[in-house]
Amino acid sequence: MSSESAGNQPEDETSGSGSASPPVRLQHCPGGPLLVRGATTWTDQEGTEHPVTRPVVAVCRCDRSQRQPWCDGTHKFVTPQAPGRPEAPEQPTTTHPAGGTAG
Repeated sequence: MSSESAGNQPEDETSGSGSASPPVRLQHCPGGPLLVRGATTWTDQEGTEHPVTRPVVAVCRCDRSQRQPWCDGTHKFVTPQAPGRPEAPEQPTTTHPAGGTAG
C-alpha cells in the first residue's frame, strides 16, 4: 500500500487481495489526514515501510507533520493553500443531533 496523492478520490475506499484478513479501508478527512483501517504496514512515497501497530492510523496529507508519515495535527495550523490540502472553512462547525451547531 502506498500513500495517495491529492486528487479526485472517493471519500471511503476499500482495498483487499481476497485473503482471509480483513480489507484495508481508507477514509479521506476533508482538510486533514487519510485514515487507514486494517493495515499492518504503510509504505511512504520514498518506499520506506512503517509498521502499523493500531487498528486505525492517520497518515499526513499536508506534508508538514513532524511525525511523518503520521499526522500530528499540523494541518490545523497551516494555510489552506498547503500542498495536498483542500481549502477548509476558517471556523468548522459541528451539527448536533438536536439541530444546533457548535463552532
